[in-house]
Amino acid sequence: MKSKLERLRQQEAIIKRGTGNATAALERIEKEGLYEAVQCRNFNEYYLKNEKRLGLSRLYQMDLHWRRNIEMVELSGMKFRNAKASIAAASHAKKIDDPSKRKEYLKRLAKAAEGNEISEKHVKVFSSSVAAEYDIAGVGDEYGTPDWIFKPLDNIFHFDVDAASTDKNWKVRRHWTIKDDGLAQDWTKVKTVWVNPPFSNMAAWATKAYESALDGANVVMFAMNTTEVGWFQRYAPYVDLVFIRDRVQFEDAGESNRFGSMLLFWHLENWHLRDGEDHEDWQERLRMFCWKLGVFIPAVNPLYQIAWDARYGEYPDRTEDEFASRLGW
Repeated sequence: MKSKLERLRQQEAIIKRGTGNATAALERIEKEGLYEAVQCRNFNEYYLKNEKRLGLSRLYQMDLHWRRNIEMVELSGMKFRNAKASIAAASHAKKIDDPSKRKEYLKRLAKAAEGNEISEKHVKVFSSSVAAEYDIAGVGDEYGTPDWIFKPLDNIFHFDVDAASTDKNWKVRRHWTIKDDGLAQDWTKVKTVWVNPPFSNMAAWATKAYESALDGANVVMFAMNTTEVGWFQRYAPYVDLVFIRDRVQFEDAGESNRFGSMLLFWHLENWHLRDGEDHEDWQERLRMFCWKLGVFIPAVNPLYQIAWDARYGEYPDRTEDEFASRLGW
């Protein structure tokens, strides 16, 4: 049988290496009185003497944080891959002041997981998609678009600007970061805009795309497939849509998310083509890519029809004078 000192060193090795359950090892030292093997009168004395050597303060704080968060999240009956995932879900949920909204958020997160264990990355991606709806700020807003989506689109549209990027994940040489504030820029001064907006503020970016397109800009937007949210239901009839068939792995997320994605195409009657491009050939290339990518749905009420209605004063958000001056009618 191992001596008390040998058992103590065994538990300390678990704590220092981070293997196994470090918290359980610390509890065992206390419950079995293993601290007596190093002439400590009680656990508190052992803790204070070995706090720095074993990193006990950090371990205690992590364990305390995990326990406080997991207690709340477990109420929803959710299955998490590890403690980091549960902590991420709880920390996002705690930012939602309304208890009913908080409960709704957790239920939707569990449903989106489709019965599978939820990872930390999945929590972040889902939270990004509903951040504006639940007022969860700064969650996964800087995930980059993978090249297998962007490059074929760029070959078709020849984007002039990336309206929402970072200094690391920009897709177009001319790009606007948070310092430039893409929402404050005039999108009509460029021909075609690419935007993968921060999901925590999708409504504002959708409104910007809508208004800029009515003023003549061409906009291609990447977004999470959350058709139940207000901004989508407000603007979906006026855009061409592609519901992407595969789950998109963001450049900075490290793994595929379990939530769908879509592309929105905002434009008036015609797209801005480069000199020498054949319109029919261009349309065919776009159609083929969209069909390959997923399900393509053309606009139910194209923006040019809204512009036409506005010319006669029938559209409440715009006046005939505005369109006459901005579109040259």
